[in-house]
Amino acid sequence: MEDKHTTEVEDEFLMILSQKGTVGILRFLSTHDKGHYSDFHSNLPVSVSTLNARLRELLRLNLINHVLERRPVKNQSYLITEKGRKTLEHLEALITLSKL
Repeated sequence: MEDKHTTEVEDEFLMILSQKGTVGILRFLSTHDKGHYSDFHSNLPVSVSTLNARLRELLRLNLINHVLERRPVKNQSYLITEKGRKTLEHLEALITLSKL
């Protein structure tokens, strides 16, 4: 029997995966070496506040990493993690099933 905490964590994980922008961010990062905030902002149909929320949530779930380089100028980028790649693979399979 699952405990209440486990169920809440699983529900939150699934909820975040279903929210607007999540799949788009993971797809972008899976096909590019890295992504910058401006890449997401210009390529995804989400508001600034939604984009900020999704990036924070994906970082917290360890589906993406944030990289800060300071030379020669400050450069921030995002990378997909192995957990993020595996999660996206499963999401793509579910999306494919939904089209049958």
